[in-house]
Amino acid sequence: MDGSFVKDIAIALGVAAITIHWMAKFRLPSVIGYLLAGFLVGPYIPIPLFANPERLQSLSEFGVVLVMFSIGMDFKIRKFFKVLPSSGLIAFVEVSAMYLVGHSLGSAFGASSLEAIFWGGALAVSSSTMIVSKLFEAEPPSTKTKDQVMGILVLQDILAILVLTVLGTLAVSKELDIDKIAPNISQLILTLVVFIVGGLFFIPKYIKKVSLIKNPELLIIVSTGLCFVMAASMQSFGYSVALGAFLAGVLIAESGEAKYIVEISRPMKDVFVAIFFVSVGMGVDPVLAFEYLPQASLLAFCVIAAQFTFVVLGSILSGAGLNKSLYSGLALGQIGEFSFIISGV
Repeated sequence: MDGSFVKDIAIALGVAAITIHWMAKFRLPSVIGYLLAGFLVGPYIPIPLFANPERLQSLSEFGVVLVMFSIGMDFKIRKFFKVLPSSGLIAFVEVSAMYLVGHSLGSAFGASSLEAIFWGGALAVSSSTMIVSKLFEAEPPSTKTKDQVMGILVLQDILAILVLTVLGTLAVSKELDIDKIAPNISQLILTLVVFIVGGLFFIPKYIKKVSLIKNPELLIIVSTGLCFVMAASMQSFGYSVALGAFLAGVLIAESGEAKYIVEISRPMKDVFVAIFFVSVGMGVDPVLAFEYLPQASLLAFCVIAAQFTFVVLGSILSGAGLNKSLYSGLALGQIGEFSFIISGV
């Protein structure tokens, strides 16, 4: 391994250890400590601590894969279809409303009609699976509330891929061409069906056989290997590695061994999740942030307020109680990873 990778990890995790220690003292989420660590070791602060953003960004992708893998293992297919009606309605209300909010804000900031569509797309899938899953580890909600929120996030991630497909075509052609978009969407649906149906015939039985050997090392290597194989396979089809990792987790969950695999893989996941959030913090340019502070503050307020309002509204319409609706609304009020990717397109 290149020694510079070791140096980058040493700096990132060394500073992160100090910052999350202080976060723990003040009973604040560790995510804030990771973001602060990234800000301190990033290229914009003139202190003698600097980690390479590109290398850490590459490593941070492991965090995304492992988190989505863990979420998938906590989400059996039967459970997903059980929460699909309520989570689907909430996701539909939230995504539709947030698209309109994003489009309106883009127009208000002087964006062109094409740019306003991208504003809408970025805000339509704006909740962060990474942040929510991390917060739920620190403060677990009730099982029903967690299932509803994670169901919404899973549907958002799938919708985000569809949005990326549409906007990627739009970015190249500068116009909505249904003849180009429809085959891409059909291919995504077919790929998901093939992976799920094909995987159900093989993966759960294989994991059960491996678990009977009673060797934790073998079990974690096999399950993690399957996770990365499916993530890489989805990437080769032009989709997100997160989707492949999630599908791997769902299929392994059908074996009945998911709870044990989650526990033995947690330390590895926590390390790469830390690197993920540190890499996000490294992207904060204080000069640029100050320059756009008024617009960014307005955008942040609109996202938090609108997400909360529409998630609560959708949750109440789905028949959930007020407490569950309020908790879901508070959990989903942030910008997620797909929003940055869509903005980059």
